[in-house]
Amino acid sequence: MTEYQGAPGGFTPEQRQGHRDLTGIMDRIAGAVHQAVLGVYGPEGTLPAPYALAGARVLAFYGVPVIPQAGIIAAVTKTSTQPIGYWVWMARDPAADPVAGIEIADFAMRHLPAAITGAGITWDLQPPPLWYCGGVSGLASFGIRYQAEEGSREAVEQLAPDGIAETVTSAVLILSKGGPG
Repeated sequence: MTEYQGAPGGFTPEQRQGHRDLTGIMDRIAGAVHQAVLGVYGPEGTLPAPYALAGARVLAFYGVPVIPQAGIIAAVTKTSTQPIGYWVWMARDPAADPVAGIEIADFAMRHLPAAITGAGITWDLQPPPLWYCGGVSGLASFGIRYQAEEGSREAVEQLAPDGIAETVTSAVLILSKGGPG
């Protein structure tokens, strides 16, 4: 269930030119970050900040220029737009070459159903995927909208919870050993 692999919002062949083709490994990267976050943070690993902070560093390791971003995530249902709550995700680094192809990356989406239920929202669209990496337009079918707050990049970096370096190292080790997969 990856938007990265040929669905709307994924890389086009032109965007891949000059960049490492991650089509076959993106599921593994998202899975390794998830496994590492839970290994370091335990049940608190359901919060999105460790996913975004560690995910941005692991993606940078693979040459994908993203930065942590924070703000409000909202559910856009058939009848209304309702805020789910404060969320942290990854966005394309504006200082990087726009050919990178990623506008939004969110490895914590697996936790959105619980956040949606906790916000008292009745979901009437298809459930969000476990993770997402692609264009903003690809989020429409899931009814998700991200609204970054001014200065949130700096705020997220300041929030860096203890354990991010350990999480990144763990995720890279998981990937180097061929897992998860």
